[in-house]
Amino acid sequence: MRYLIISFILLAAHAGDIDFLPNEIATWTINTKKQTYTKAQFAKDAVPYLSYIKKSDPATLKAELRNVIKTMLNRRLILILAAKDGFVPNAERAKKKLKAEKLELSDFNIQLTAASDAIHAWSNAKIKAGASAQEVSDYFRLNTKEFMVPPLYTIHLISFSETDKKMKEIIEQAIADKKTIKEISKQYKLSLIAFRNKALSSFIPEMQKVIKDLKKGQMSPLVNIKGKFQVYYCTYIFPRNLHALDHKLKKIIKKMLIKRKKTQQINEKLIKLKKEIQYKTFYK
Repeated sequence: MRYLIISFILLAAHAGDIDFLPNEIATWTINTKKQTYTKAQFAKDAVPYLSYIKKSDPATLKAELRNVIKTMLNRRLILILAAKDGFVPNAERAKKKLKAEKLELSDFNIQLTAASDAIHAWSNAKIKAGASAQEVSDYFRLNTKEFMVPPLYTIHLISFSETDKKMKEIIEQAIADKKTIKEISKQYKLSLIAFRNKALSSFIPEMQKVIKDLKKGQMSPLVNIKGKFQVYYCTYIFPRNLHALDHKLKKIIKKMLIKRKKTQQINEKLIKLKKEIQYKTFYK
C-alpha cells in the first residue's frame, strides 16, 4: 500500500491538491472480495508524505522519489514515473531492492492495477469535464485521445527516459501535428501500442533494440506485422499474466504469418496465371 500511496502523492504534489482524485481512488478484488481505497483514506495515509514534501528541498525530494520509484519495478519495467521527470532505473538493482524489502510481486501488482485504474479514471473525468486531450497530456504527459487505438490495446504515455530523447521528439511533434498513433507507426515504422487498455507505458532502452531490428529489416517479436497487428513488446505488464499473454499474442502472430504466407502464395499464383493469360493472348 505504501507504493500506491506514494504514486498518488506524486500526482497530488504535482497538482497541488487531491481534488482531482475520484472518491473511490481504486478498487480491486482479492479472493472474490472487492477492496476499495477511498479519497478519505488517501488523505489520512498521505499526511506524513505530504508534510515531508512540503519541508523538503526540491533536490532532496527528487532523489527520494527516485529511490522510492526505483523499488516499484516488476520483472519487466518501471511503473509509476515522477510527473515531469522520466527515467529508467537499473532493473537488476531495483529487483534486489524489492527482494530486500520482502515485497511480494502479487501485492505489488494489486497496487499497480489500482494506481493505473485511478489515473485512467482521472484522465477520463478531466476530458468529460471539458479539458482537451492536449491539456491532459501536458499535465501528466498522459494523452488519452490522440493515443487511443481501439479495440484491443491502448497506450498511455506518462514520461520519457533521457535515453529516449529522439522518441520524445517524435511523439511530441506527432501530438503537435495532431497525428494518430497509426500515422506515427506508418511514418516511423514503429509499433507503439501497449498490451492492455489499462496499461501504463514508458519508452525504454529496449525500444532502441526494436528500432535497430527494424532498420536491419529484421522482424522483432510481436512487432508490426503489415500494420494489421501492432504491439510494442517492451511495456509494463502483469507478471502473473505474462505467460498467458505471450502465448495469446504469439498465437495471433502465428495465425497472421500463416495468413500472410497463404496470401503471398495466392498472389504468386494469380501473377503466374495473369502472365500465362497475357502470354496466350499475345500469341493468339
